[in-house]
Amino acid sequence: MSTATISSHIPWAGPERDAPPTPAASTAVDSGQTSPALTDREIEVLLTWLRVGTKESAGRELFIGTATVKSHLTRIRQKYMAVGRPAASKAALFIRAVQDGYIDISDWQDVGLIDPEAEDH
Repeated sequence: MSTATISSHIPWAGPERDAPPTPAASTAVDSGQTSPALTDREIEVLLTWLRVGTKESAGRELFIGTATVKSHLTRIRQKYMAVGRPAASKAALFIRAVQDGYIDISDWQDVGLIDPEAEDH
């Protein structure tokens, strides 16, 4: 099978990459599942995108293009898939970020995810 054929079926195959992303040895907070090895920049892009809402806004804030934001998010999703924790939607990536300790849910009060008027149960 040629490299071009492999590349069309496996996103990490091709001349620029020889192997799939390697999962991290660490485990996800509270879940006991393996966390992917995200780079500092991937984490920064993910958290910025989740906070500002759009790839365009994230790109402006980080001084990178929208296509670069999209590339980072694609790699992040591939890394989660490689460790058996798919995150196909934005909501799923948010959940993974919470599970893996990148986000403290109490910090998201100002974006409408937590009702500050709700009583503690």
